[in-house]
Amino acid sequence: MSVRVSMDPPIPVREQDERNVTLSCDVESGNPETVDAVRWYLDGDLLKQLPDCSNGSSDGDGRFFNELCDIDPTKLMLENVARSFQGNYQCRAKNAAGWGELSPPATLHVHCKEEADRDFIRARRSLVLLVSF
Repeated sequence: MSVRVSMDPPIPVREQDERNVTLSCDVESGNPETVDAVRWYLDGDLLKQLPDCSNGSSDGDGRFFNELCDIDPTKLMLENVARSFQGNYQCRAKNAAGWGELSPPATLHVHCKEEADRDFIRARRSLVLLVSF
């Protein structure tokens, strides 16, 4: 199974906006194309495997449930993205035939407030220099 990672919204993301970013593990080819599970990686390290049915709980009637067991494993939401989320994301999908190839890396860029301030100051200096000539 061949997959690639896409991001919504498109990158880059500004840290001060505290936005969520949804990563998608998109199937490019596979037989069957139905995805049963996805392993998500950040900078080469396993970040999460979905669905995650390992940490469930019981309701009052003794029934076992886990909200992470019934989610779409091809989607991973990063909440309130900050500079610690920056890096190269990859995914590997599993279908009835087994685990497929690791996707090419997709880089999440997070612009920090200090970087935005430096860019503004640099742009302003350039503007002042241009005006003074």
